[in-house]
Amino acid sequence: MYILIPSYCPDEKLVKLVNELMANNLNVLVVDDGSGEDYKAIFDQLKCEVISYYPNKGKGYALKTGIKHLYDSDIIVTADSDGQHKVEDIIKVAEACKESKELVLGVRNLNQDNVPFKSKHGNRITSFFFFLRCGQHCKDTQTGLRAIPKSLYDMALNSEGERYEYEMNFLCELALKYPFQQVEIETIYENNNEGSHFRPVVDSYRIYKPLLKFIASSLIASLADIIMFIIFKRYVDVFYAVILARIISASINFIINRHRVFKSTASLKKTAPKYICFVLVLMMLSASFTNLLSKILPATLAKIIVDACLFILSYSVQNRFVYR
Repeated sequence: MYILIPSYCPDEKLVKLVNELMANNLNVLVVDDGSGEDYKAIFDQLKCEVISYYPNKGKGYALKTGIKHLYDSDIIVTADSDGQHKVEDIIKVAEACKESKELVLGVRNLNQDNVPFKSKHGNRITSFFFFLRCGQHCKDTQTGLRAIPKSLYDMALNSEGERYEYEMNFLCELALKYPFQQVEIETIYENNNEGSHFRPVVDSYRIYKPLLKFIASSLIASLADIIMFIIFKRYVDVFYAVILARIISASINFIINRHRVFKSTASLKKTAPKYICFVLVLMMLSASFTNLLSKILPATLAKIIVDACLFILSYSVQNRFVYR
């Protein structure tokens, strides 16, 4: 078993953590993710193995580098270098993985008062996004403390992403195929988490990119639906114009979602019938609930509310069932 610590521009907390781990007879590998010469003195203090490269390539790249290097190890436990993970919790997660042979997450209680606002609410959003993608609840999707059994190394190495989005992608891919465990650990945030290198705009975009692509696909299909309707109603009745326009827009939506959004490898024979059935069910739900809600609300507002709810449902169902 090895403890894998990706590190970028660390301070003395990394030295303290490594010393404590080694004092407990644990094997440690630190990956210097392009910190540069200014941090060489920190890494020189470490008595464990260190892999260094330059320039900075991202946490996901560092984790994959470490996993490749430790491929023969039976378990790899990833931990952050900023002092958020106690040695006792690292050992607890590792022991749980040894027993279960499953991925084990060290999850924090993010409802505590010491949790920074952006961390608390950012995790709630990603947890909801994780539920949409995978249909499972995860208390702490952003935890860096994870015990990975050898059976999952290939999946970990092949998951998309080189930066912060990698951990979410790997967790989502795994959750659609295998069970995982959650072990509660101590919640530690120092100086309002000022040591974090997470970039709110850029890294959030990377994490939510699958959902953003789905939104873009839906907007393109909606625009195509309107344009086709305007064209067809010049030549046929409105009823038939609606149907023809919807067939074309749904086809466009299916192609984009299959190849660009969900990147499905399932055959067309499997995905197309599922998509057609789902679209028909979605149309029935939209009509039924809009009609029901319009009895207490204006019809337009009722349709907006219903379609917004069905949009969330649509993303979850297509990801988990149609294109899986």
